[in-house]
Parts: sequence; C-alpha cells; structure tokens
Amino acid sequence: MTYMESRPKSESKSHSFVSKTRRHKDGAPSWEVSNLNFKTVLLSTLLIFGAAAAQQGPSVAQQSSPVSQQASAQANIKIETLAQSSSAWDGTPYVAYPSGQPQITVRKITIAPHSALEWHSHAMPTTAYVLSGELTVEKKDRTKKHFAAGEVVVETVGTVHRGFTGDQPATLIVFYPGTPSLPLSQAAR
Repeated sequence: MTYMESRPKSESKSHSFVSKTRRHKDGAPSWEVSNLNFKTVLLSTLLIFGAAAAQQGPSVAQQSSPVSQQASAQANIKIETLAQSSSAWDGTPYVAYPSGQPQITVRKITIAPHSALEWHSHAMPTTAYVLSGELTVEKKDRTKKHFAAGEVVVETVGTVHRGFTGDQPATLIVFYPGTPSLPLSQAAR
C-alpha cells in the first residue's frame, strides 16, 4: 500500500493519529494517516484553540485595526470644504505664496455695526471665515461683494480693499499664510 492509498475500513479503527508504518514501492518507510483520526484531531485542535481564544477576548478578525477604528471615527465626522480657490473673490488669480520660512497666523476680528476697516492690502492670499454677522468687501474702484455668516472671503493679494458692516457686528476668523518678516496687512497710501 502506498502513502496515498486508502486503507480498508477494518484498519481505520485505530485511535492513534499515525497508523502503521508501511513501505513505498522503493522500500522507504511511509506513515499513513487515518482520515477519520485526522479529522478528529483537526476538529479537536480547532475547538481547543477556539475556546482559548474566546477566553482571551475578541479574535484578531474581531479586533478593530487602526484603519477600521479611523473609518469608524470618520463615520462620525463631517468634513465640508468651505472654500477652495486659485483666485480671489474678485476673480484675480493667485500667483504664488510668499517665499521663506512659513508662518501661519489666525486672528479673530470683530467689527462693530456700521463700521469700516481702513483701506489696506495683503501680500499673501488671506482667507476669512465669517463666523457671525455680515460683511461687504469693496475695492477702490467700487467693486463690491457681500458675505454672510458661514461664507468665506478669499481675499485679494496686492489690491487695496476694505470691509464694512451693516446693522450687526461681524466676527471673522482670518487665516494669514505668511512669513515671520511679512506684515499681515499694509495700510493703503
């Protein structure tokens, strides 16, 4: 009998995993495995390890990986792009960011009702989020645009402008992507 040949049923009653030693046609010893016993040992092993794993906690398949935890956390997070632009509110395209060591400045600016900012310009693409109230931005040539709470002002670079309020105060969160030596705004001359 060779290794892969099945044994008669009368020889399958052995309770050991490995049955009698046989010899291949070339005379080399061959160990036969009883199919019934192999299945029993395999099933028993799986049950033992399964019970041990159950006592130790969730299996690897049930544990959350960092990726699945992040995906779960992401399901509870809403991401909304408020603005993405390569040009200012008036359509003037941005050319480049300032060169040098970057320095981000974020300011909260509150403008009283019926007030106007001084005429000024920026040397970098500044962006303002209107947190509350309303703001009208205008350039010297009288080009204007009105912004309300929840909107984003993508400001002009190198163009003199100002903002003014109506009957309510306006609160802005302004982002300045500049450099340490670059002023956030420059007063108009």
